[in-house]
Amino acid sequence: MKIPVLEDLQNEINRLFIAGAKFATNDPRIKKHIPTLTKMGERAPAIKKLADMTQDLVTTQEPDEVLAEVGVYLMAILNTQGNASGTDLTEVDYTPKIKILKNKKETLPETNTPYSTLAPIVMALTQTGSGRLEVLETAYEEGKLNDFRLYKHLSKGLDDKYVEVATILADKIIPSLGEEMLPFLLEDYNVKGGMADVRRMLVIAKIGHENTVDIAETAFNEGNVDMQVAAIPLLGRDNKHEDLLLSLTGDRRLAIKEAALYGLIKMDSQKGKDKMMKILASRTNYRPAIKAAQVCTDPIYNRAIFDIVKNQFDELVAFCKDKTVTKDDKWAKGAPFQDRLSILGSRQDDYIIDFLSTELLVDYQDLYDDVPLYMLYVSGISREIKIQICENVLETILSNNNWKPVEFVNVFLHHYMNWAIHVYSEEKLIEVFAPLHKKGALHTNTYHHAGAYILRLIKEGDKK
Repeated sequence: MKIPVLEDLQNEINRLFIAGAKFATNDPRIKKHIPTLTKMGERAPAIKKLADMTQDLVTTQEPDEVLAEVGVYLMAILNTQGNASGTDLTEVDYTPKIKILKNKKETLPETNTPYSTLAPIVMALTQTGSGRLEVLETAYEEGKLNDFRLYKHLSKGLDDKYVEVATILADKIIPSLGEEMLPFLLEDYNVKGGMADVRRMLVIAKIGHENTVDIAETAFNEGNVDMQVAAIPLLGRDNKHEDLLLSLTGDRRLAIKEAALYGLIKMDSQKGKDKMMKILASRTNYRPAIKAAQVCTDPIYNRAIFDIVKNQFDELVAFCKDKTVTKDDKWAKGAPFQDRLSILGSRQDDYIIDFLSTELLVDYQDLYDDVPLYMLYVSGISREIKIQICENVLETILSNNNWKPVEFVNVFLHHYMNWAIHVYSEEKLIEVFAPLHKKGALHTNTYHHAGAYILRLIKEGDKK
């Protein structure tokens, strides 16, 4: 069970972290816990040390340093030895075990961040209201989150009702702190919990806990559907689960089937790759194989995946040649191809770049207006690859002034500029788009942000 005096003291220490260490001197809410700690310390040396440190906190003239020491020591106790199954609390070993290596010696983590910096971060993690995401993003970018006093709050933050806060913690912040976060994540993890615990399990796996597969096995057997879906790909880290994952590819639930295929591909299962290809080639039930195909690294299978995408494209082109079909019909027919197009992702194989630069955007664009451009826009292909494709298309446009309708050029440049401002330097933007501006090609594209920004750079360059 939890030790009430330690939990209560932790709450008071957190209060001082926010309010300021200067309020610790003679603080009655801190002082009231000292007699209990002293009594417990008669049989538990670690608690005696905590009692002495707490006494120093309320009497010292320099509380900043003492508050940091008490906070770190108390948190280490709470997150390693703060649970007791018996009733005699003096029999519990409270010696802190969360330590780091420094000069090949174990020591408690350093906490050099001033309280004025920590306070808004703690508030962002423990309270509600607007602006909290921005606080965390700034603290992450400035490297101010790697402080032991924040670890407990960061783990608890995965429960945040504001999804964006929980997401940035799970995807970026906590993984960046590494294995020192594991004791806190494991302490809070509940295999029968909800999405917050799904996030915890995935972060534990991302950090690289040695028992990740064991945790995933328990989650699959005891957790809810969301927990199972998250656990299945993790089972792919051990080949012993190949038969289980293969069986799950026949599950009626698409999320389970998708997770199983993904796990098999990460396992590099030959049978799994064959199963993926069969599902991907399906006319209507191909979607569960998309994510697995995206992470496939086998060059032979990747070429076969491309052939499926290319065949879907050829069927679309043939369909669009029919003069009687409407644009809505083209979009409906193009949806399966668009889904599969996302598989190509950030792959840089020459044959893929050639296909996207020529056949997709050039050879057949006049058959279905700006559809291929929009498909490329939403396909999930990386911005850098899109830029490479646009450079190839632009070369074709400039080499033939009579090539394709003006409408296509306008739409193409609109997308190109939107991507380019995130990749090119200002000098490169001027180099690429200034010649087009002189030809009047940018006129209809200067009303949106990217076009206006590039036009301003070009005009400023002309004045120099």
